[in-house]
Amino acid sequence: PCIGFDNIKGETIVKFEDKVQASYPADLGARCEAWDDDRNPSCKEGGEPGIGKGFCAQTWCYVDACNCDIPTMPKVASYVPDARFQGKPVFYSYTTCGSKDMWADEVPAIGSPKCRCIGFDNI
Repeated sequence: PCIGFDNIKGETIVKFEDKVQASYPADLGARCEAWDDDRNPSCKEGGEPGIGKGFCAQTWCYVDACNCDIPTMPKVASYVPDARFQGKPVFYSYTTCGSKDMWADEVPAIGSPKCRCIGFDNI
């Protein structure tokens, strides 16, 4: 299941590698939504892949990485690098939302299917 604070007012400023910033809702990642569409600079008009295309159109949310019922390993969330859930970094998942991860370059193969939380310490 998704984790986070749903339906709160405000904004979350996301800083990207090229020092570009984008404004997202404060409840970023709290539920399955195409969070990047028309927010991420690559997901705006003229961006690549652009509005409604590729990873921009895929729904995702933040998840508990130790929820051992996720068949595809979640990845550490770069949008909120200092955030913690139960003392661990926040992870995101497209699989939880029934979408395909087109954002990550590769999917790490750590742990075993449906139990990816084994072996993580101080990440």
